[in-house]
Amino acid sequence: MMLLFDRCNPCVALSLLVIAAAVLVGCAGTPAPVEEPNFAEVIATFPQPYAGLESRPIKAIEPDRVEDILAGRGAGYALSAELNSYPGPTHILQMSEPLELSDAQKFEVEAIFKTMNSEAKILGNSLITLEADLEQLFREEKIDQTNFVELTSQISDVDGQLRALHLEAHPTMKDVLIGKQVQEYDVLRGYSDSPSDSEGDLEMDHSGMTHG
Repeated sequence: MMLLFDRCNPCVALSLLVIAAAVLVGCAGTPAPVEEPNFAEVIATFPQPYAGLESRPIKAIEPDRVEDILAGRGAGYALSAELNSYPGPTHILQMSEPLELSDAQKFEVEAIFKTMNSEAKILGNSLITLEADLEQLFREEKIDQTNFVELTSQISDVDGQLRALHLEAHPTMKDVLIGKQVQEYDVLRGYSDSPSDSEGDLEMDHSGMTHG
C-alpha cells in the first residue's frame, strides 16, 4: 500500500496543481465590481451658468432689465457715451444742485429728458412684447424658420432704435453743460477722482459762448 501511494504522489501533486491553476484562472476571469458614479458629483463638474434662469418670464432678459426698459430708463444702452464723458439727462437732473445748473440749463435738460423718456417707453414696450412673443413660441414649441427670423429681425430693429435714442441724448447734454460741469459730473458719478483743468475747459456761460 505504501509503495502504491508513493508511486501516486506525482499524480496527486499534478492534480493539485491543475485544481490550483483552475481556481486562479477563475478568479482572474471574474471582473471586479464597478462602482456606480455619484451623479450629483458628476453634475458638479460641469458649468451651470444658466441654472435658475429657467424661471424667468422672459429667459433672455433679467427681470430688473425688463423693468428698466419698460420704464424708459437707460438700461446700459448709453454706456459708450456715459463712460466717455458724455453725461446723461437723467443723472444730470439728479445732480442738478451739486452741478449748479442754471434755470435755463435745468429747463432744457428736463425737456430733453421728457421727450427721450416718453419715446423710450414706447420703444421699450414694443421690445419687451416682441421678446415675450419669441419666448412664447419656444415655450409652446411653435417656433419655425419663418417666425423665428421675422421676430428676431424685429427685435434687433427696435433694440437698435432704443439704443440710438438713449445715446442721442448724451451729446446734446454735453452741449448744454459747461466744461467744468462735465468734469464734475464724471467725479460725482465715480468715473474720475477730481476735476482737472485742460484746454477744453474754458469757462462758458449757459448760452455756450466762451469767455477768455
